[in-house]
Amino acid sequence: MSSFHTVQDFTDRISKITTVNDFESNFDSVIRELGFSYYTLISHIDLATDLGIGLSTYPPAWIEEVLSEKYYVNDPVLLATERSITPFFWSDLPSIVHLTRKHKRILTAARRAGVEKGMTTPIHIPGEVSASVSFATHANTEPDKGVLPAAYAIAVFGFDKARRLNNRRPRDITPVQLTSRQLDVISLIAVGKSEWDIAQILGLSPSTIHTHVEDAKSRYNVKTRTQLVVHAIFDGHLTFRDVLKPKYGTTITLKR
Repeated sequence: MSSFHTVQDFTDRISKITTVNDFESNFDSVIRELGFSYYTLISHIDLATDLGIGLSTYPPAWIEEVLSEKYYVNDPVLLATERSITPFFWSDLPSIVHLTRKHKRILTAARRAGVEKGMTTPIHIPGEVSASVSFATHANTEPDKGVLPAAYAIAVFGFDKARRLNNRRPRDITPVQLTSRQLDVISLIAVGKSEWDIAQILGLSPSTIHTHVEDAKSRYNVKTRTQLVVHAIFDGHLTFRDVLKPKYGTTITLKR
């Protein structure tokens, strides 16, 4: 069966599935058809809790070691998913993240457990924590890079089905509405400016700036400026580029 038909057959089958057990068996079957031995499908939360989505066929001893040693805190694969929107093979990790000694120690431990080679698909859904779907092979088996497109599609369709079975259905997301002036103010807060600094930059009074800040905080129902910035970025009103390359620069011109 071609990769395209493998994906089509899988999506047809899971559309009729109503239980997690049936999903797991079908998911395990299709990834083996692509040449992989294990999978893990997880939300990026504290993996020692029972929150979010967490399905895996990794060796039980390896899962126990990951949890007991808290490898997920420094897992280079999880770090790479936060820096990528496309799937990647683990052999490409050095080109995505700088591998520290802790990272290399975790990869060595995975190799000892027989989970050495594989690929991961990042899952980024607005309004939800990041997640990922990983497929791995036995240590002596090299994954076929030709299956990447099919594996990517199966990972995405599979995660969506799993979250629906886990009662995490897509929700209507209505970002808080902010005025253009509030966005100007928040972007300057994000680069460390005080209300007095912002007043000088925008040519407004400090009291006006304070009003903009308090109104924006009220709209988000938050108490601190830091929370305000985080929510604005999360909703897409600001990006990290806005913070790293501020619109108004960093020089303050004082009015005489």
